[in-house]
Amino acid sequence: MPDSYDEIEARIQAAIASIPPDRKPNIARLARDFAVPESRLSARYNGRITRSNYGGKNQVLTIDQEMALGNIIKREEADETHMRH
Repeated sequence: MPDSYDEIEARIQAAIASIPPDRKPNIARLARDFAVPESRLSARYNGRITRSNYGGKNQVLTIDQEMALGNIIKREEADETHMRH
């Protein structure tokens, strides 16, 4: 049975943690040693986030923009100025 996504991600994090901070890693060797896909390990090493932390493609606003819009709406409601949809 294939490993679950979470198990592979845990091994990827362990592989990244094993990289000394002052050396350039051999991604192919780490991928073989930790039994993870080389492309995914390389992507995580270069800063790509996991699918579970991505947030989805339909998210139009960033979290900061969404919070700012929520604050504007609350302020307008407090002033009894009702906004339209």
